[in-house]
Amino acid sequence: MSRSGAVGIDLGTTYSSVAIMRPEGRPSTIINREGETLTPSVVLFADDDQVLVGSTARRAAATMPADCAQFVKRQMGDPHWRFVDSRGREYRAEEVSALLLRRLVEDAALTLG
Repeated sequence: MSRSGAVGIDLGTTYSSVAIMRPEGRPSTIINREGETLTPSVVLFADDDQVLVGSTARRAAATMPADCAQFVKRQMGDPHWRFVDSRGREYRAEEVSALLLRRLVEDAALTLG
């Protein structure tokens, strides 16, 4: 895949995505590791200290709601807001968003090389 140097990330409240500007001047959304162009903005703090992001985390929200952080973008900048998982660990909105951004960057790196 050719590179142009311009990559953009849309950190959304519900979904996030990454796009690249093609050399011919046309933007293109990057496919994530799950084969989707949109990554759900959901983070799961699993039992074994594993952090899952995206569709897997969204599916787990039904069975593990206390461990799934969603819609955290709405809380960005609020110094009092914390997501507390089922084990009592606290995360600020900026920390949860950083995990989501890390996943988006990893997916872009996998696609772009």
